[in-house]
Amino acid sequence: MKNIQFILTLLFAFFIGQFSYAQDWPNLERYQKENAELSPLESGKHRIVFMGNSITEHWRAAFFEGKPHYVNRAISGQTTPQMLLRFKQDVIDLEPSVVVIMAGINDIAGNTGPATIDMIATNIISMMELAKVHDIKVVLCSVMPAYKFPWSPEIEPAEQVVQLNKKLSAYSKKHDIVYVDYFSATANDLNGLKEGLGEDGVHPNALGYSIMEPLVEAGIAKALAKTTTTVQVDTLMIFSQSMNKNISNVIITPENYDAQNEQKPVLYLLHGAYGDHTDWTSKVPAIKEFAHQFDMIIVCPDGGYNSWYFDSPVDADMKYEAYMSKELIEAIDKNYNTIAGKNGRAITGLSMGGHGALYLAFRHQDIWGAAGSMSGAVDIRPFTNDWDIPKRLGKYNKNKKNWTTNTVTNMLHLLKDDMNIIFDCGYDDFFFKVNQKFHQKLTKRNIPHVYIERPGGHDWEYWANAIEYQLIYFNDFFEK
Repeated sequence: MKNIQFILTLLFAFFIGQFSYAQDWPNLERYQKENAELSPLESGKHRIVFMGNSITEHWRAAFFEGKPHYVNRAISGQTTPQMLLRFKQDVIDLEPSVVVIMAGINDIAGNTGPATIDMIATNIISMMELAKVHDIKVVLCSVMPAYKFPWSPEIEPAEQVVQLNKKLSAYSKKHDIVYVDYFSATANDLNGLKEGLGEDGVHPNALGYSIMEPLVEAGIAKALAKTTTTVQVDTLMIFSQSMNKNISNVIITPENYDAQNEQKPVLYLLHGAYGDHTDWTSKVPAIKEFAHQFDMIIVCPDGGYNSWYFDSPVDADMKYEAYMSKELIEAIDKNYNTIAGKNGRAITGLSMGGHGALYLAFRHQDIWGAAGSMSGAVDIRPFTNDWDIPKRLGKYNKNKKNWTTNTVTNMLHLLKDDMNIIFDCGYDDFFFKVNQKFHQKLTKRNIPHVYIERPGGHDWEYWANAIEYQLIYFNDFFEK
């Protein structure tokens, strides 16, 4: 607290000093009227304030449309000391749940005089400390790459940007602050902005913003997961007539869920081999907040011990396709206030669950309108001795037809035009090659889909990150 008081004292002294030679140097007047007229939040919404410079101020309008809880308070050309001076008026006084900060490039450009990397980082850290005192979660964004400034060609910003981002990333990691890395996603080999992502090498164009948007949305969701919410987590026991046993399912309802009022869309989220219905809530606790953030019900069913979500042709006790596509759906729609149609249902999962989600969705397109996979076994044939698949389909050398007809990559002929598909895999995953080939096969057949490949292995660190991107995709599907 002493540090904050010291910061505020310095701010006050600096503020008075600046007014002696520059009228409204931090441009406090810019948003005073908008702040006074800011509408109250809708029930269940969190206000998100964006603090930054021209890159944020001139963000494409479509990103903010339909999101009155997203408040843009960026000012073109501003440096971090100017932002720090108006942080109380334009952020704290608006009482947001989250502030998104992207700043520093104009300091490097020298817009308000020389500034060292340490000075810039200190100003940004001061904003984060002020946010913390007022219980505002922070999403700290990296500085965007810039190789040259067209208006100041004598300045060489590339290495300074790299060094500033290193400081910001290290601080975020140490203090458990959400860090959004725009730089890695948009930089070329010279640490400048990739060709095609901007017109002047500094400011993103529509394509550049399209890369940034899912990154910041995922960061906001992660920050909101750190706030306190009253999402409800239930365990629903469903008797499966097809398998003559009770099956447990975790049901997560958003904070504003009301069984008597608005119907909610449902995401069915499947676990992997050797897992169960508790995997997602225990390994990725943020999934509870994501249900609230994206205003959807999340169902985590128990898919049995390595069931592969089949109605097994060789094991009469394994009828998980029948359970998932009929018994589970009917029970969820009966017990919860859902959008009971394909436009209100999506399904995804990890590993075995990634296979299962696509398998079930492709075979039951009247039930699910969107499907995803994270590190999924989209072609099981290269793995003929693994994860109990032979117990579900029979040994490969004697049951090739079972393997051929029940592998996802051979089910594309079932697809209709309206199935929405997203899948991803990490470079170091043993399923990486089959996912690449699946993407190529979909592309060759002109089947619309979203495919993401990025660093990562077959582990919960990867899936905890991947689910955020998939949730954004499914949320867009539900909102159409």
